[in-house]
Amino acid sequence: MSAGTKVTTYSLHPGAIRTELTRHMSFITDYAIGRAFYYVTSWPFVKEPWNGAQTTICCAVDRTLASESGKYYR
Repeated sequence: MSAGTKVTTYSLHPGAIRTELTRHMSFITDYAIGRAFYYVTSWPFVKEPWNGAQTTICCAVDRTLASESGKYYR
């Protein structure tokens, strides 16, 4: 880093995102339990990966946040 370079930090929570993170969990791979788990617990509350990435992307590229540091974004 050169002299005068400013480092900013952000804490963020992208929300619940629909991924394949649970694909190797045995209770999810069972078809009946997996379908019930998806429709009852996750479907109404999760975001698609594209939408979930927006908080992270905003903090990384938004120039208006350059003067802010240490804030929490969701």
